Amino acid sequence: MNRNSLHIHVVVATAITLFHSCVISCGHLAQYTQERQTSYSFNIMLTKCSGPGTIRRIKTLNVDENDWYIYEDDHITIMWAYRPVKIFTSTFEHVPVQHKKAKGLVFRLLNKTDQTVGILWNSVLYTDQNAEKHRVIHTTNMEQTDIETKAHISDLIYPIGYTKRRGWRLEPVPLFTADNAHAGQSISISMPIHNIPYTYLFTFKILVTE
Repeated sequence: MNRNSLHIHVVVATAITLFHSCVISCGHLAQYTQERQTSYSFNIMLTKCSGPGTIRRIKTLNVDENDWYIYEDDHITIMWAYRPVKIFTSTFEHVPVQHKKAKGLVFRLLNKTDQTVGILWNSVLYTDQNAEKHRVIHTTNMEQTDIETKAHISDLIYPIGYTKRRGWRLEPVPLFTADNAHAGQSISISMPIHNIPYTYLFTFKILVTE
């Protein structure tokens, strides 16, 4: 084999080796990119609640493709869901500002008693999946929401620790992401209700689907 032929063989062999290396590297890159682009869908499921009275039960209701979890006892019936909400909050008191949609916990609470009851918002706590406790945002700046006998209210709960400040506004950040939440972890909400009196503790399990 002459020198020119040997040179050609070396060049071809080198090119083939580089091609194989590129294929392997590109394959790993594609796999990594796919893993990074995998989207996760999060939901919650009410698993337990501490409450007074003799009737205590949890059931599920699907409305418009949303799962609502219902807790009931002698004093209240409350429905929970994890769904898109509009956060109203501002650092200026009594000047709520509407922000972009974010997913949070919404509820509908029925007062079954014969007296007015109230949610004590300054004492409501959201405990996240890392066991950190947070004060919460709801739809008004009132410290207490009263619910007359046999009446109901609808509201939302969003932890202040999951917001970020933009100027004088607070904007929500996701409660659950692929980096901070895993299936089977739990969150909870502690909600004192005046005139029952009782502090309800609602515990939810995080559900994750790809």
